[in-house]
This record gives sequence, structure tokens and C-alpha cells, in this order.
Amino acid sequence: MKISQASFLLYCPEKTIMPAKPALPLARDFFTTKNTKRTKKNLCVLCALCGAVLVVVKAALRHSERIFLQFKTSAGGKKDSSGMTFFPSLAKISREEMRSPNFAPQFAFCFLLFAFCFLLSSCGGVPETYYYTLAFEPDKKPNDGHAPLPFALGVQKFESEVIYDDDRIIYRDSPFEVKYYFYRRWVAPPRHLVTEKVVNYLADSGLFEKVTTYPSPTNVKYVLSGRLLAFEEWDEQNNWYGKVVFTASLHEPTTQRVIWKNKFEHLQPVAKKIPAAVVEALSLSMKKCLDELAKSIANELSGQKVTNQNQ
Repeated sequence: MKISQASFLLYCPEKTIMPAKPALPLARDFFTTKNTKRTKKNLCVLCALCGAVLVVVKAALRHSERIFLQFKTSAGGKKDSSGMTFFPSLAKISREEMRSPNFAPQFAFCFLLFAFCFLLSSCGGVPETYYYTLAFEPDKKPNDGHAPLPFALGVQKFESEVIYDDDRIIYRDSPFEVKYYFYRRWVAPPRHLVTEKVVNYLADSGLFEKVTTYPSPTNVKYVLSGRLLAFEEWDEQNNWYGKVVFTASLHEPTTQRVIWKNKFEHLQPVAKKIPAAVVEALSLSMKKCLDELAKSIANELSGQKVTNQNQ
């Protein structure tokens, strides 16, 4: 990871270890990059800026009296078309006031403040935030052309671990540490995206007569619920992966009896080490998990249907 991430950090400096709500994103991204060479480069730039400011301050202290004398001379004799004198307040400043020990430092401070604000504005503003969502095309219907089961299925909103109730995209290389892309975010927290994809996928699969969110005014025979356990970029040595893990279960809404449960997991390699490719890998991982989910539910309910017919 140390060598492979160097080129990526030049284009994506926001891939850093961050607090939940950073107060100063520019300062944070300036110092907390993962790459050591990048951090040294940032420090060199900061030192160069400080040196330039010091040179400006020194020149301002040396020439402050001469500058104000020129302003006073031009202000005292030159008038505009309306007859008003330029810099009337400066014209009232006496030579003794400008020679006072406090005058030059005060002027230098004001000049330094102006120069610092100018440097900040010229260095650029806050980086643009990019938003992503899951996208994939479903395969052929898992029911192999058979008639849909004659009842409705309700899908309850998925639960998740605390770290996945956030719209920032997560990347990890250890089970003990969580890191975020600050300027790369999901359009909604992952558990909401996963719930939406489960509903849409099962509705398009043709397995059921109807698929709806739960609670719902529709009378449903079974309710599908789940918990999101992983939804992140997983970094392993020099490789990146899109990792999706969740559990799912079917229960009867009236008796709360669980008739089926399973765990689904997929690790999809990232084609290119950029955030957009990470999102694509996570989409493919989600699709693989949903393929397995639909097949597992179809097998379970088909087996129950055959058992009921035999009885």
C-alpha cells in the first residue's frame, strides 16, 4: 500500500484518517495524508509561504514611513473632479505619528493580514464533494420462468453497524481502524441504499406476486429483514476490493416465526485505484450478494411449497 497509494494521493488527497466532523477540512487534508512524501511536500509549501510573508513584512517595516509620506503628499495636493481630496484621513497623519514606535508594527500587521487573506483565496477553496450510488443491471429472473409465488413479500429497512450509518465512503485495511473519503460520499447512508436495492431487485425477479416495503398497508405473508455488516473499500497489501457483507432472514409477521436466514458476502477486486472504481466494485459485490439472496429464498420457499402439497 505504501508505494501503490503514492500516485493516487496526488489526485485524491482527501483519503485520510479523519474525525467524525472535522472543523478545518483544508488544514486537515494539508497535514494528514497517508503518504510521507506528500506530507513533506506540504510542509515545504507551507515553509515557502511563511518565508514569502516574512519578506513582505520586512519590506513593509522598512518602507512604511516612505509609503505614507507619498500618500500624504498626493492626498494633500491632488483633487478629483468633484473637488474632494484623495486619502483625507491619511493627510492628517503627522510625521511624528508615523515615526512613533507603534505605528510601523500596526501598519505591518494590517498589511500581513491582507496578504495572508489574499494567499488563502488564491490557493483555492474547499474541494468539490462528489456523491455516488449503487448501479447494476439484474440478470435473468431467478425463478426460471415459473409463475410467481401467490403472495406479497414485505422488506423491512435493513439495520447496520454504527459506522455504516454515515454517508461518507469507508475504506479500511484493518478490522480495528475506520477511515473515510471526506469528499466522496453516498447519496444516502449505505443501509438505505441496500434496502432500496433489495426491494427493487426482488420486485424485478418475478419471485413474488408483489414486493413492497414494510410496514405496508398491503397484506404480506412474509417479511424480509437484514443487517448490514460490511460495505466498504477493503485494502489488502497492494490490492483494493469492494466488500459487502449482510445477513437476511424471513419471518411471519403475525407469529414472528423465522423460517429462513442466511449470510451473504462478496469481495470484488477494484479495477482502478480511484473512488469511482471503488463504487463500481461495491455495486458488483452487491449484485452478487443479491443473486445469491434471490436463489436462496426461491429454494427455501419452493421447498416449503412442495412440502405443503405433499401433506
